[in-house]
Amino acid sequence: MIARPNAWVAVDDGSATQLTYAPRVAPAPLTVSVPGRDPTLGSLVVVITNQTVADVAVASVTFTIVVGESGVGGAALMPATAQERELVSDPGTWSFGGPGQQVTAGTADYTLAPATGDAAVLAAGESVVVTLSGFETLDTPGTSTIVVAESVEGTDPAYTSIAVSTFPEGFFFDRLTVSVPSAGNLVPVAQVPSGSGVTLTWNSSLVDTEKQTVYWSSPTGGQQQATPQQLGEWSTPADAPLTSDTVFVVVVEAAGGDSGPMTASLSTAVAVQDPELVASSASVSGALSAGSATVGGSIAARGDISAGGRVEAASAAVAGTLEAGSAHVTGDVQADTLTAAGATITSSLSAQEGTVSVLTNAETISVPRNRGFGGSAAFLAHTDGLVVAAVTWPPLEDLGAGPVSVVRASGTSGILALRAGGEQRDPNVYEPFGDSFVLPVAAGAQCVLEWAQLPTEPSLVSFSWVALGSPPPGKQSLEEQQQGGQP
Repeated sequence: MIARPNAWVAVDDGSATQLTYAPRVAPAPLTVSVPGRDPTLGSLVVVITNQTVADVAVASVTFTIVVGESGVGGAALMPATAQERELVSDPGTWSFGGPGQQVTAGTADYTLAPATGDAAVLAAGESVVVTLSGFETLDTPGTSTIVVAESVEGTDPAYTSIAVSTFPEGFFFDRLTVSVPSAGNLVPVAQVPSGSGVTLTWNSSLVDTEKQTVYWSSPTGGQQQATPQQLGEWSTPADAPLTSDTVFVVVVEAAGGDSGPMTASLSTAVAVQDPELVASSASVSGALSAGSATVGGSIAARGDISAGGRVEAASAAVAGTLEAGSAHVTGDVQADTLTAAGATITSSLSAQEGTVSVLTNAETISVPRNRGFGGSAAFLAHTDGLVVAAVTWPPLEDLGAGPVSVVRASGTSGILALRAGGEQRDPNVYEPFGDSFVLPVAAGAQCVLEWAQLPTEPSLVSFSWVALGSPPPGKQSLEEQQQGGQP
């Protein structure tokens, strides 16, 4: 038997019948009758369908129901056959009837048969509906099994079974709603901001919270569950706010007598604005907008990808702009524009039809004269970058007119130590010439720049800084730390 949630009935899934049987009960679910009060009346409807590709000649279909006290046949469905009525959807072709006299114990047979002749044809794809209505329910909850015997011309009889559950007195479970607190009240919502919580409310006749369970979905933690502490109400934990669209399922468990507990469930969903995206892969025909995105596979978007938080993916192919607080992509990134405070790419960054630009404009670095004929200064880099030192020639009119300045420059960064400049062979012989160096500096590293000049003519040396990327908010890409003495 395979029980379906909220169907209140179960059908034998392993039957060998040619026809299929789809039952339902009303009220749904059936509830017990209370002694001393008007009895609860129920009905059972069974849709019988020929799902084969050929017509079926049906001789009979018999439903055997346990009546009276529970016994060898299992739990009873009704205390006695008395005032129930049998109906069939096509009385011109079929008849449907029960026992000719009242049954108070044992079993009662209700048979679908041809209205005339030995068999009636149920065409391929067609159905016939039988209804047993107005029967009293038992005064104890339980699950009764109805045996179905199918007789089709040219074959041996085949059997299946239907289980029908009768719930305790007054059982009800309905009106599951998602709300948020507002001005002391709970207000129903369909969407909430990312990082917020919600409150579920429902109506139920059950008074034992231990028999109620809430399930909800988590994009990273999988299915979660909790037991409410208050009847008919539960709120999401403060340490587990909603960051993506979430489905909630509330399950209640009612006593089922000798047949064991019976369950009912309700579900609802709530959308989250600017959600985090967590997926094994993502293919988007338009734009993708999320608070953050974590994708185990690849991201492919024909539009833009915009995430206020972090984007993580194995690879990203974006026809438009990829913009995120930070990006961590283990494979290739292909996008018209990539904007991120930080990007970690372990494979390659490819701009097939555009450019990848990481250089910024050059900034002049001031290395003031400390004392004597030169100066030095230390700097801290907040991005990767390049220091460019340029030593220029003296003016042409100064050449050959006596001693001219000889300039030297040097720099160290922890990666390289470089020097550039002219020479002085003796006190009266100077050999000035142009020179330069490019010193790489890593983010977080300190570099020291120095210069010297003889004699003390106007400086013919300059330092420039070219940052690779952007510094953190509120920081300069290259920050002066201290000044040293004469080199």
